Amino acid sequence: MPGFNSEVRKSLQKAFTALADHYGVPTERQHFVEGPPGKALADFAAHHRADVIVMGNAHRKGLGKWVGSTTEHVLNRVPCNIFAVMGAADQ
Repeated sequence: MPGFNSEVRKSLQKAFTALADHYGVPTERQHFVEGPPGKALADFAAHHRADVIVMGNAHRKGLGKWVGSTTEHVLNRVPCNIFAVMGAADQ
């Protein structure tokens, strides 16, 4: 990851793997993607011909509550559906 040293990257990947394992995501379905979030998600979805992208939304107010900047970036760049999930703080 640009801007992250190898120890930070290893720590992030370890946390990602632990979370995926906790929720029973098979290893072959775990993808640790690097880069600017919106671009990385859009590129990954296009390359893998995704049918749907499930994204969490950060807590915001107004129109931003429904579509954050990352979600908006992905929404405008993928030919598949996006399912935005609001966290408990957003409800």
